[in-house]
Amino acid sequence: GVGWAPTLDAWLLLHRHRPHEALEILSTDLDDPQWRTSTTSVMWRPWYAAAQAEAAALSGSPILDQVLTEATAAARGNPVASALVRRAAALARGDQDEVAALAATFDDLGAHYQRDRCRELAS
Repeated sequence: GVGWAPTLDAWLLLHRHRPHEALEILSTDLDDPQWRTSTTSVMWRPWYAAAQAEAAALSGSPILDQVLTEATAAARGNPVASALVRRAAALARGDQDEVAALAATFDDLGAHYQRDRCRELAS
């Protein structure tokens, strides 16, 4: 599915350290026509893409590079979702310094949960 339900379910699974399960529920391609069925679906697409990127990075998905490329494009124009995709790429590279540095970006954006999550992921 698309939209808020799988997106929020996936973020909860990521919070609970279950990235494989999160990736399973984020199986809809970002170019699927379902995304254009409503303005609500379109609004959730950057967040879905960011969650998909983080789930792919944390689970070591074999399609990680493709997911990161698509998520980067889908998150463009949404500063928090874009930062989430950058963090996923840093996690994929094992760049703990970049993950930690992104905490300041999330703080500046008012995304305090994600700021704290950077610190947790970097430790």
